[in-house]
Amino acid sequence: MSCQHFGKVKTKAPELKHIKPVAPWHMIGVDLSGPLRKSSKGNTFCLTATDFFTKWVEARPIVRRCADATSQALMGIFMSHGVPEVILTDRGREFCNKVVFHSEIV
Repeated sequence: MSCQHFGKVKTKAPELKHIKPVAPWHMIGVDLSGPLRKSSKGNTFCLTATDFFTKWVEARPIVRRCADATSQALMGIFMSHGVPEVILTDRGREFCNKVVFHSEIV
């Protein structure tokens, strides 16, 4: 492949791999949509998790695009369906940040 301005292109696209889920909720894709119009509860983003085996989609509203809100929404989905073995994302900041959960003993 060549470029008219710089000549030969030196980088090579990575090889695509086939995604093959083996059971329901084994492999999911997670994405964040928004900003959307603000809801009555102040939510402006929507987190979606899609099961690649059954094509089932779970959606959760979140207030803002950040790791804390994203992880809370994911925990709600995982509490309903269990934790999948494989999670695919677009590697956005909200998915790659380190989040520490603190629990209070009452």
